[in-house]
Amino acid sequence: MLTNTVKAEQKITNTNDKGSFVFHALQNATYSVYAKKNDYFSQTETITTQNFDRNKTLFIKLEVCMEKTDCGKAIILKNIYYDLDKYFIREDAKPELDKLAQFMKDNPGVKVELSSHTDSRASDTYNMTLSQKRADAAVDYLVMQGIKKKD
Repeated sequence: MLTNTVKAEQKITNTNDKGSFVFHALQNATYSVYAKKNDYFSQTETITTQNFDRNKTLFIKLEVCMEKTDCGKAIILKNIYYDLDKYFIREDAKPELDKLAQFMKDNPGVKVELSSHTDSRASDTYNMTLSQKRADAAVDYLVMQGIKKKD
C-alpha cells in the first residue's frame, strides 16, 4: 500500500514473483510504503522525493526487508527504552510498538506475550515490579492502538 502522506492518496499494488514493484512518485512528496506477506512481519517505510531532481533521478530504489514469523520463537523488539526507574512509553519506542500493533492487526489470531526487563541496580523485588509495569505500559499502548487485551 502506497500512501502519499501530503495528499492522503493511496494506491495498492502487488509485487511480481521476485517481490519488485514500481509506482510513479510525484516530485516534492512523501510516501509511506506498507508491505505485508503471509508468515512475515509487515513493514512500513517512508520515502521522500523532496530533494530529487527529475532531470537526474528517474528511479528510487527501496528495499523493504521483512522478517519471517516463527510460531513459539521469542521476538526481540528493538529500540524500546525506558528512562531510569520509569515505565512510561517514550516517543522513541512508539514506532517499534506501532509495528507490533500493525502485525497484530494483520494477524488477528496471533497471541503475543510481552515481557520487559530492568538493569540490576535495585533489589530483585523492585526490579520485578518495575519490569511488570514496563510490560503493562507496552500492553496499554497496544490497546490504545486498537489491539484487544485478553484478561
